[in-house]
Amino acid sequence: MLSFIVYLIGLAGWFFAWLFANGYKLMKNNRMLLLPFIICIAYLLLNMLFALHGNSFGSTEYEESRFDFIDKRVGNLISATSSVIVVATIIYGITVKKLPVAFVKFMILSYIFQLSVSAPILWIPQDEVKWFSILRNFQTVGFIYGLFLCISGIIMLLNDLTIFGTLNLDKDDENPTKQ
Repeated sequence: MLSFIVYLIGLAGWFFAWLFANGYKLMKNNRMLLLPFIICIAYLLLNMLFALHGNSFGSTEYEESRFDFIDKRVGNLISATSSVIVVATIIYGITVKKLPVAFVKFMILSYIFQLSVSAPILWIPQDEVKWFSILRNFQTVGFIYGLFLCISGIIMLLNDLTIFGTLNLDKDDENPTKQ
C-alpha cells in the first residue's frame, strides 16, 4: 500500500513539475509535448496499479538488485541528456547564438530529478525490506520524471531547430543590404 501512495504522490507531483517547466503553456504551441506528458502519466498509473496488485516488495536481495537496475538506467539517461546538451550547445552556438529557454528548463529539471531523486543513497537497514521497496519506487518516480522531461526538452530543441532551419543562415544579418 505504501508503494501505491508513492506513485499517487508522484502522479500529483508530475502535474506540478509540468507547471514548473511551463509545459502547459508550451503544449498550446507544440502539440508534440502532449505525448511525453500523457505517457509519463500512463507509466505512473501503471506502476501505481502494479503496486496495488499483490505483494509490492520481495526479499532483500531482490530489492537490492532493483537498485542496480535503476542505477544503470539513470546512468544511461544522464549520458544521453549530457550528450544532447553538448550537441545543442554546439549547434546553437554556431548557428543561432543562443539556447532555447524551454529546452534548457526541461533539461535542468530532468537533471534535478535524475540526480536528486534517483541517484542519492539511503542506508536502509538490511532487514527493512519494505523500506527498500518504498525507496525503489520513489527513485523510479524520479527516473520517470527525468526521462519524460528530457524527452520534452529534446522535442523543444528539435522544434526550435526546424524553425531556425527554415531561415537562411548563410545570409549576412549584419549588412541587410548585401545580397
